[in-house]
Amino acid sequence: MPVSRFAGGTVNTYRVLVKTAVLKPPGGVMLEVFLSDPVLAHGAIMLAANHWVTIGGLWNQIAASFYYHKVETIKLLRERMMVQNEAMSESTISAIATLILVECHLGFMDAATSHMKGLAQLVRVRSDSGLNGTPMNPLMNRLVMLADLQMSTATKTPPRFSPSAGEQEPTSGPSAQQVGSSVVEISGSILYQGLDTVRGLNDRTKKMFALLRHLSSNRPTQEVSNFPSSLSPPSSPLLVEFESLIFSIMHSVGPTDTASISATVTSACIGIAGTIYLHLFIKRTPRGDPVYTWQLHLLKESVQLMRSTQSGPSSSILGAESMWPEVWLWIYFVSGYSTVRREPAQDGARLLICRELMGVKQILGLGVGDWTRVQNMLGVLIWSDEDQGIGLELWEDVCQIVQP
Repeated sequence: MPVSRFAGGTVNTYRVLVKTAVLKPPGGVMLEVFLSDPVLAHGAIMLAANHWVTIGGLWNQIAASFYYHKVETIKLLRERMMVQNEAMSESTISAIATLILVECHLGFMDAATSHMKGLAQLVRVRSDSGLNGTPMNPLMNRLVMLADLQMSTATKTPPRFSPSAGEQEPTSGPSAQQVGSSVVEISGSILYQGLDTVRGLNDRTKKMFALLRHLSSNRPTQEVSNFPSSLSPPSSPLLVEFESLIFSIMHSVGPTDTASISATVTSACIGIAGTIYLHLFIKRTPRGDPVYTWQLHLLKESVQLMRSTQSGPSSSILGAESMWPEVWLWIYFVSGYSTVRREPAQDGARLLICRELMGVKQILGLGVGDWTRVQNMLGVLIWSDEDQGIGLELWEDVCQIVQP
């Protein structure tokens, strides 16, 4: 993909990994290292894409590549964790370091803390003498050291891998778990009003809606800068709290019975739609932006996973949708709202969402003239359609679909 090759060129000039100043790009040394293993290649391109935006690059030119390579990095790392030798390889350790660097920069401290703990365990298993006594490629070694330094700076704790500290756990300063902790006490507040009556929500997804309600009530009145808010320093501690909560929702692991899997995946889909809602109505990211493309892809994969656990033919009126139709109405409607009508590049995603909404519409007994009722149902969770024409347009598209 051209964008990935472009980001690969940025990798080759990512001079922060070079110990001494250079007057020109360091040639093919870095590319040789980063292309030595697929997981490291994906991690390096993800890191370079993030770096490129930081120094002034346009987010819409790199977003698709950034999200693609981030997810591929995580997928490959999960596979590596199943094989002991691969889990402790220098490429695996370095790829985890790229995730930590990106997550610290974006403010996703829960994710960074989790990955740093895993990295420390792998380093400890790799050699009793610690990272400094383990033969590693110098660039990979420096990459891990930089991730450690970034994490130490973000959490105000001593580095884990410094020559003096070895791999001892930090003993002073605020713990990493304290970073990104809740900054607003919303438990039991009016922000939870009506959520207890909605089937299919757990404590974390209820908190997500409460945070969205709070953020919506305090959002700016004017459109924010075109600089990608998802890659800029968090403008509010609540945004950091929201991102951390979304991470916990989408990475929760529960029992393996069919009902529990459906509930877990439904929560993940709520988290995806919550992220879309945040961009639409709070960060005010334009509809059709590449950030939505990847979120819609994740939603599609999650729904397919959920349906694979269901018995009977795959249908939008079977499975978890029939268990919590009001929740799925919100998930699909928010997702569909992010697409642009008659936009060739988005026609497929919009049509797919409309078909899913058609199934939910049938379960709820809604018709073409029930737009006001639809708005009221969405509002039980949260809805802020500033341009009602867009939502009505989506509902009309749903009602025009003929059931096969």
